[in-house]
Amino acid sequence: MSTNEDGKQRCRLLKVRRHMIDRCTKPNHPSYGDYGGRGIVVCRRWLESAQALIDDMGPRPPGGTLERMDNAKGYGPENCRWATRAEQVRNRRNNIVVIVDGLRMVLMDACALRGVNYDTIWNRIRKGMDPLQALAKPVQRYTRSLGSTTPRKDRSHV
Repeated sequence: MSTNEDGKQRCRLLKVRRHMIDRCTKPNHPSYGDYGGRGIVVCRRWLESAQALIDDMGPRPPGGTLERMDNAKGYGPENCRWATRAEQVRNRRNNIVVIVDGLRMVLMDACALRGVNYDTIWNRIRKGMDPLQALAKPVQRYTRSLGSTTPRKDRSHV
């Protein structure tokens, strides 16, 4: 990697660190309530030294985001890793977690496994249905012909 590339990498990592610290330490930050306001802290080592973060985490992979593996714990080398956006979306505290076929997974993955539309299942849950019931209930599929909407038999399970 060239010196210029190293500099860009370091600059991106320093930006990640600055945003992490701001979310956890500045009450006027828009995300403070979800981080510092909930008791999420940055380890002393990373607060005091950008180099410590770099040493602990290594280079940031392209598109990588700093993820806390346990969302109830703070930022530190024992609880953080580089993750993709897709991985991080599955590690949010507001995700609905279900057990399907003996496997614990987020609702989005369960919908993909069952071949059903996430929004359909989410709307059922939002209206009060239990998540497992919402997944188990067959999805009514519709076809459109000349302005009318008629139900068609669900054949996704075949």
